[in-house]
Amino acid sequence: MSLLVISDEPRRLEYLISRRLGAELKKIENSIMSIEEVRELTTNRIVLLRVYSPYKLLTLSLICEKCSKKIINSSQIVLLSFSRELLYRELERHGIETPKRYYIFDICNVNEVIEKIGKTRSLLLTFTKSDIEGLVETPQALVSLVEHRYYMSAEDVKINLVIPNIENIENILVIGNEPEKPSPLVEKIINIFGEGIYSITIARQDGRDVLVSIDPVPMIEDDEKIEKVLNYLREVSKT
Repeated sequence: MSLLVISDEPRRLEYLISRRLGAELKKIENSIMSIEEVRELTTNRIVLLRVYSPYKLLTLSLICEKCSKKIINSSQIVLLSFSRELLYRELERHGIETPKRYYIFDICNVNEVIEKIGKTRSLLLTFTKSDIEGLVETPQALVSLVEHRYYMSAEDVKINLVIPNIENIENILVIGNEPEKPSPLVEKIINIFGEGIYSITIARQDGRDVLVSIDPVPMIEDDEKIEKVLNYLREVSKT
């Protein structure tokens, strides 16, 4: 078995991959491996990254893609998840509609954005992982969340992104090249990103479905989904 799982926060899925498939599980936790260590560890291996730090994940994916026999989360998916502007640019390049959105670069222009979007149900995102990503029901809540973002987590601030007029949000898991809920938009997205294990977040905005984000290290807790992941990795490891 040449399957290797690198994780900084091993959970049930990672341990099941190790126990059921005989994969090696490498815990990196808070340590940082050198490029040489990563190369030695991943050369001619099939690698699945379960690394939740976007900075570590990006670095590891770039190295692993060069050294490994196959990487499950490609550097393209990781890079596009890292910067939503890159993601939207890539979607537009392939003729896929992107969400209407507004930017908040600092506290001063929160009210300017609120004037543009009005009193709509909105989605607040950032260009980095955040504990406050989610739906915003009122302009007052938007101000509160952005202020919290700046004053309590300043080191993590990049750009706040507001996507207005949200009707509903849905996370769809992709295993291999099979989505749990197919649709024309999802099929187009998979054609761009290719095979892997990742989730995509689809929002309904102004009567149309748009892709708002992609997660190359999705949380997978459901037993049925875990079995599908294990079956997929079992087949991949045979190649």
